[in-house]
Amino acid sequence: AGVTVFDLTSKIPEILNGQTDIDVTFYETLQDANTANNVIITPTVYTNISNPQTIYTRLENAEFCYAVTDFELVVVEALIEDEPDDLYINEGDEDGMATFDLTVNEAQMLGDQDPLVALFTYHITIEEATNGTNGIATPNAYQNILNPQTIFVRLTNSNTGFYVLTDFEIETDGILSITDNFINSLKVFPNPTTGIINLQSNHLTETATVKLYNLQGQIVLFDQKTPINGTISVDLSTMNTGVYFIKISSEEGAVVKKMVKL
Repeated sequence: AGVTVFDLTSKIPEILNGQTDIDVTFYETLQDANTANNVIITPTVYTNISNPQTIYTRLENAEFCYAVTDFELVVVEALIEDEPDDLYINEGDEDGMATFDLTVNEAQMLGDQDPLVALFTYHITIEEATNGTNGIATPNAYQNILNPQTIFVRLTNSNTGFYVLTDFEIETDGILSITDNFINSLKVFPNPTTGIINLQSNHLTETATVKLYNLQGQIVLFDQKTPINGTISVDLSTMNTGVYFIKISSEEGAVVKKMVKL
């Protein structure tokens, strides 16, 4: 805790204050700065060894005259004060889908930390939360793509870049897959696909609804299809490349599958 990477050279303009032809080096102790020993050799990617920590700067000109100054490194951490609650919505329609406000837990997660420097983002996978990518675009109105579904939270201190991760579950009434036979028999191919995706099951006999969700949980395709010999084909050739979730709903139930568009 309290450790991060600093670019010490970002302080040079402030230290020099317009002076030129001055060599600036950085040290962990005052004695090293005065004797020019044990210089910090990677000042652009320096990891602090205490919090706070004093860094000593040696300014030296061509005549070998020098002066020493210092500045503080302080890591202001982002912390999860109280783990978020799982969210459950009882709609009573048994379709396994609902619209969730993922932000309702922010106050308890933040505690007494400054909300002005706290940045919350919400993600579908732990990898995306770790990398800070593909944040859910509308976390206050998010439609689940699985039931139950894990939501991963990244809390970042916007001043320092320090972040922590946590997660919680969202769940609604019903289940996304009602009939085990339908779940087990449904095949999605080819996956990945460059255009046509086929949904096939011998339990697929009636007109079905097909919805395609992006990683932000937004519906990007909605269609109703009648199967031919237990197969529904959907043309995704106009879709952007990336990862999607495709949901097929019929009288047999509903199934969600992950797929990739090339």
